[in-house]
Amino acid sequence: MFETRYWVWDSILSEELCDSIILESDKLLFGEGQIGGNVINGQNLIAHQDNKIRNTNISFFDPHHWIHGICLHYATTANFNAKWNFELSYPQNVQYAKYFPDQHYAPHSDDLIRKDCNEMRKLSVAIQLSNPNDYEGGDFIIENDIGEYELLQNFRKRGSVIVFPSVIKHGILPVVRGVRHSVVCWVVGPKFR
Repeated sequence: MFETRYWVWDSILSEELCDSIILESDKLLFGEGQIGGNVINGQNLIAHQDNKIRNTNISFFDPHHWIHGICLHYATTANFNAKWNFELSYPQNVQYAKYFPDQHYAPHSDDLIRKDCNEMRKLSVAIQLSNPNDYEGGDFIIENDIGEYELLQNFRKRGSVIVFPSVIKHGILPVVRGVRHSVVCWVVGPKFR
């Protein structure tokens, strides 16, 4: 489907910037992550909680927060470098996630499609904020060309950024020890024709 399935920058963000983002998250109110809220086979799925699929604590930054600019920068750079050349409109609110022991997110895609909207999520951006020695498990996995999941060891490095088309399935394996901190953003554009 895509010649380049993802674009990764290893440890591109500084320790100080990662610390600043984590400190900014202290101002947020967290809730449990939900699934759904999109259309599958023509049916609207109401957002709901299912801990078998997704078990994590999340919050969202204000739409005018500076973190949006960072996410949009990496999304547009990867869009060009990977030659996806998607038509992009704007980033959705940036999500902050904390994964505690036994929390995870089963493989899923982010391509939110709504009947009543002419837009969809086109690119997903994830930023690794934790030091890899601060937690065990919690690895990021992504589907390859033959439908198997690969573990991205280089994405465990603090300050790493990954961008991929939102239709590609990915997930977070269960955390065994410690806490995994990350930021996720989706960049929206007109539906594919």
